[in-house]
Amino acid sequence: MKILYASPEAVPFTKTGGLADVASALPKTLAQMGHEVTLILPKYRQVDNRRFRLTKAAFSLKIPIARKVETAEVCSSDLGLIFRPS
Repeated sequence: MKILYASPEAVPFTKTGGLADVASALPKTLAQMGHEVTLILPKYRQVDNRRFRLTKAAFSLKIPIARKVETAEVCSSDLGLIFRPS
């Protein structure tokens, strides 16, 4: 099964409480069970592009908010947080 796991925080990118630990551990466990899991989260200002080896994707997202449309960049990391079954 392909699973998209969305969280406002995840270790090692950002952590304010226990949710970040769960948001990192649960996708890993699901991958060990044979699922393909992709973790997505917001890129906050404190997330260092170089430290986490973030690369911009070739596309962006258009997000309607109230009466306007905002553009969001999409980045990816090769830190093993995109979990695939082994």
